[in-house]
Amino acid sequence: MKQDTKRQAAERFGRFLRSLRRQSGWTQVQAGEAVGVDAVTIRRWELGLFSPSSKRILQLAEAYGVGVSELIDASRIAEQDDSTAFLPIRGYLDAGSDSEGDGSSLGNIALPSYMVQAHSDDYCLRVNGDRLAPDGIHDGDVLLVCPDQAPSVGSLCVIDMDYHLCAVTYIDQGNLRVRTASGDVVGVKIAPEQMVGTVAWHVRKM
Repeated sequence: MKQDTKRQAAERFGRFLRSLRRQSGWTQVQAGEAVGVDAVTIRRWELGLFSPSSKRILQLAEAYGVGVSELIDASRIAEQDDSTAFLPIRGYLDAGSDSEGDGSSLGNIALPSYMVQAHSDDYCLRVNGDRLAPDGIHDGDVLLVCPDQAPSVGSLCVIDMDYHLCAVTYIDQGNLRVRTASGDVVGVKIAPEQMVGTVAWHVRKM
């Protein structure tokens, strides 16, 4: 049981590291170059498979522009915070598979409190399909969407494309990239009203 708790804490800390990297607009390769490790190591940290050493935490803090204490505190909170919050799953994110229904009966999901922004408009979407698998997001995963959170370069966003909710990578205002059915990444232009929200967290299907 203690081993499971330690693993879950590492996964929570890993998700925090991933959110910092995305806020910086970096790929895992770029983050690795900034810290002095390879992209595989960054990926393992973000998945919670391994935890960075104290030396690497110092380098991560400098690379992401946050205080060392913030990273250390986040690591400790991840180990200690067992409180949860419940958010509604309001529908499906189109990732290559057709969904039946409007998603209104998908219920709620329990998330660690530190993941929730405490905004009343935040909600979740269930991923439908494996089009985003190259990005580490798979069918059945859940994305926490924050309509009021402004996107940053490299962040994942949700847009409304002809009544289908799709995931795109934010490049700059009005400039986004979407992964097509063939797996290619192409640019897409949207109107401001098509932007639904920013993805704050990715919860892997258990």
